[in-house]
Amino acid sequence: MPRKRKGLKDVLPDMASGNLKSEIVMVEQPAIRRSKRTRQPKKEISAWLTENTSDKEVLSGEDYVAAESSSEEEEIISDAEENMGSLFKKSKAKPVHKPAPHSNKHYGVSVGSYHNSFGAFRDAMPWAYKRIRQLEEEFEVTHPGILPDSEKWSLIDDTISFPKSPAFKILSENKKTVLSSRTLDAFSALPVKSPHDQLVFYAGAPVMALSWCPRFISHSGSNQYLAISTCSGLHSPDVIYKEKTLIQLWNCGFLGVSCDSVCTPKISLKILIQEGPVWDLKWCQFGGYVPKPKTGNSRLGILAAACGSGCVMIVSIPDPDNHSEYSTGSTFKVTPDMTLVPSKIDVEEKVNMFGQCLCVDWCSSDGGKWLAGGYSKGLVCLWKLIQPSSLLQTTSSERGTEIVACRVFTAHHKPVRGVSWCPYQNDIFASAGSDCVLKFWNKNDIHTPVMQSLTRPKIGAVTELTWPHLCCGVFTSTDEVYTRPSLSGALYNDILDNLMTPYSIIPFKSCCQSVSFSDWMNCCVGVDSTGLVVLYLANNLSTEMRLNNKKATPRFISSMIQVDWLKSDGSDSEPQYCLQFCDTDLKNLRHLKKRPCCKKAKLLDSFPCSVSDEPYVKSVNRASWNPNFGSHPWYCTGWQSGLVRLQNVGGIHASLNETYGDLSKA
Repeated sequence: MPRKRKGLKDVLPDMASGNLKSEIVMVEQPAIRRSKRTRQPKKEISAWLTENTSDKEVLSGEDYVAAESSSEEEEIISDAEENMGSLFKKSKAKPVHKPAPHSNKHYGVSVGSYHNSFGAFRDAMPWAYKRIRQLEEEFEVTHPGILPDSEKWSLIDDTISFPKSPAFKILSENKKTVLSSRTLDAFSALPVKSPHDQLVFYAGAPVMALSWCPRFISHSGSNQYLAISTCSGLHSPDVIYKEKTLIQLWNCGFLGVSCDSVCTPKISLKILIQEGPVWDLKWCQFGGYVPKPKTGNSRLGILAAACGSGCVMIVSIPDPDNHSEYSTGSTFKVTPDMTLVPSKIDVEEKVNMFGQCLCVDWCSSDGGKWLAGGYSKGLVCLWKLIQPSSLLQTTSSERGTEIVACRVFTAHHKPVRGVSWCPYQNDIFASAGSDCVLKFWNKNDIHTPVMQSLTRPKIGAVTELTWPHLCCGVFTSTDEVYTRPSLSGALYNDILDNLMTPYSIIPFKSCCQSVSFSDWMNCCVGVDSTGLVVLYLANNLSTEMRLNNKKATPRFISSMIQVDWLKSDGSDSEPQYCLQFCDTDLKNLRHLKKRPCCKKAKLLDSFPCSVSDEPYVKSVNRASWNPNFGSHPWYCTGWQSGLVRLQNVGGIHASLNETYGDLSKA
């Protein structure tokens, strides 16, 4: 008889009891949507969860809040209020009206806030707070031997010239006056003269990667840093490159819940590398910050860069707040602390075997001991960074400690566009690529995937992959080609479903370039190649998927772009244009269902299609939500034009009384 393959739920017996020490919820996922006659609950998953978890761990919705002791809730509330400082004290919003008898009494409506009738946002805040605080205490300092060394950072003259930004305008929903167009110099920002819910600066070239530097919960009032990589020109995935590239570190200042204290972003430093274009950037999520070491400089974090030469660079970034020489925007040539390579084969032969490294991800549940990278030839490499074998590491003056991958295997038939580790089990990770397949792997047995998505019907070609802490599933951004409309755009893939059914949360009709999820806000942002930025207000994905509920308003358009083509002078020069950003008023989301930003996002026909005969100037290449507590309402978007925009979704956030104050009354 053929051997029965194990599912993902069969190889994760410790998801809730073994590795989930912080009592994070692992709850039952919904059944597939069927007709009323055949719709039945999935008893097998429920029985498995009952056997492998305790009664305290298997909770959902309001039962989670009710099961916690009042003393522990008060401790969370007091710690949150102490860490947040005066962030929420400025918000004096009061409920507009008393809840109706048929509505949930715990979910009130604030002035300018969105009424989430399922309470998903309210439940997500304490879940994320407990989980992240537990991981910070467990991994206070990771990789203590990797500290910034002044000898590895050499100051050089910046001889690379960058053009000015294209002309752009910003038109807000509540302002009917048309602002005059303006341009920005390279590495400059739009001045902030009054409280704004958005910030704009110019990176000099099309943005390829964005990554926020993680901060401790207790450092919620500190400056927020954003790492950016840019790339111009066309690059083939079948060839490796050795061109010069800049990695930029921007100081965005203090980003609070309110927009009263925002300041103009400024560039802190630029890192010049000669490893080809950088396609992905990821910070070590926990234990990267070292304030005052005994020897060496203070460390802001540890940054991993997936390079076009086929390697992954690990660089320890000094803290610009404690070292003024790294906060003036100077350019440095840096010797990496680690250089991760797939094998010891020469570079000439490596072209046909691995290709470029397109994506990278740290394993957060083990303190960054493992790192995964996806390659353009369909391979996935795994590196062990803590105590690797002496046979797999060498030391050189130009590339630091060079570590060879301990596991290399063919995961996909086409380029791997996304890898992501499971946030609550350090043996499991997911990979997805251009072959329209999503796979889950166990690093201890890489011969066969634990689970993979269906081949018919299959999802679109995946462009990015993220695995949140609070969801029993992954979010993918996909292209619209080679699939039907319901399986393209931003998707949520349920891993506890036997068929791993994808749910379309943002049905883009063009290529969805990036997707990012906030554990604090329980919100997802998706961007596409037509310049559309859409926010999805997630329901409680750990209890029930209610995407078709008519009473809910799950998504709305945050920003869209129009291109005003200017008259040409008849020469052969590039066409001149002006970008006009049309933004939704995110401070006040009252009457959201009646506003155009919500009505256009409801129907698939309202989403624009990509036009092939237009220049590729409107695309949003990357989106990233701020993962830090206190700055969690902010997200950033990187555009093909080189502009980077930071926006605040304060209207979703509700007041402190509705997030933490009501927990003691629940």
